[in-house]
Amino acid sequence: MVKDVVCDVCGEIILTVSELAASLDNKQITTSAHCSKCGNMVKVVLPSKKAVIKHYKKSISCPVCGYERLIDTSVDTRSELIEEGKMPPEWKPDYYQKCHCCKKEIGIKKIS
Repeated sequence: MVKDVVCDVCGEIILTVSELAASLDNKQITTSAHCSKCGNMVKVVLPSKKAVIKHYKKSISCPVCGYERLIDTSVDTRSELIEEGKMPPEWKPDYYQKCHCCKKEIGIKKIS
């Protein structure tokens, strides 16, 4: 929840919610403002652009141990994962990734 930015020294409102919303529309990540009453400068850190990117990617779990973040992929990409030792001879993966948890090599084939 976004709130007004208040000066730490004197308690004066420096930036209102509508001014912060305008900063978010301009995709600014950090901004600073000076208090008109005491001259104190306040630095404001706004939500990062990563929050927007997370909607476009998903994590793929390890098929062996279930570790939740073997790799990240696009939301609309479908993949097939098989442990290296259990791969059929005709199955050729596009990528290999070693699981951080169980240390197994996982073959990854992009389906779409």
